[in-house]
Amino acid sequence: MAQPGMPPVPPPPTAPYPPPYPPYGPPGPVYFPPQKTSSVVVVVVVVVIVVVLAAVVLAAVLYVMMAGLITDGTDQRPVVTLGAASISGVEATFPVVGASRGVSWGLYFVNLFVNTTVGTPTPLGPSFTITVGPDTFTGSYFDANGDGLLNGGDGFRISQGDGWSPQTTYQFELLWSDLSPVGFVSWAT
Repeated sequence: MAQPGMPPVPPPPTAPYPPPYPPYGPPGPVYFPPQKTSSVVVVVVVVVIVVVLAAVVLAAVLYVMMAGLITDGTDQRPVVTLGAASISGVEATFPVVGASRGVSWGLYFVNLFVNTTVGTPTPLGPSFTITVGPDTFTGSYFDANGDGLLNGGDGFRISQGDGWSPQTTYQFELLWSDLSPVGFVSWAT
């Protein structure tokens, strides 16, 4: 019979912690593969940003337009300064001394007050007629430089066929297209 061999050798005791490197050592710098990005996520983010920016820009443009910051200027009333009236016979003439901005004379109306009686507003033109109560006054507008704009240097002439009534106050008013006054001149006889 065979002789029993040596008893098996017990394994060495294990350490309470793992070794610092695998038994074959570190292979070099640690390499982490790049993350996979989903092109769908990138497209969705870009579309959301573009939509938000477009909404902000449109809201800003709408605000500016509604706030009246962008206009063509025709709705803003100019201020017109008329010079003193010069009376000669049946005519009163007076110059346009200045205007805050030159605007087409087609946007103006004219009117005349005789004491406390108000005339009927009439569109401004090279010639016009204003009716005040039973009286009719004829007028003319002179565009001194022919540019079609009412501005400094232009002038007006108002005449009363029967002559000016004594002890009467007259007031010529230049009105804007909404019939609000933008300039006036008064004289008395």
